[in-house]
Amino acid sequence: LTARCNKRLQLQQVDPDFDWVHTQVKGGWHEKASTAGGCLDYSSWRENVQYHLQFTDESCQIFMMLSKVLPPGSTPDSNTTEIGFVVAKGTSIEGGRRQKLRLTKDDIMMEVRGSSEHVIGKGMLP
Repeated sequence: LTARCNKRLQLQQVDPDFDWVHTQVKGGWHEKASTAGGCLDYSSWRENVQYHLQFTDESCQIFMMLSKVLPPGSTPDSNTTEIGFVVAKGTSIEGGRRQKLRLTKDDIMMEVRGSSEHVIGKGMLP
């Protein structure tokens, strides 16, 4: 296995003693459908597609990756549209409705942005 990067890179084997669980959700953000609200710098972030992430244990180590589908004919180097995600503390979800309308710095547990084809976040949650 070889990994190359233009920035500092750490590659390590995942400890098989951890009980890793993999979940994938397919979705999309589209300007025409008003589901691309931008980052937390804009009040329109609330229009972004949002997912509820619930843990059964008090804390866990998590790796999250967001990928973008490149338009036909483009390459990762030519498509500089920034993507990203935020993991924030929230209130319970009832009937599929989100409850959090304002975020404080204390609410943000992970924030990842970039213009590459994939952005990856790693951390201990919650």
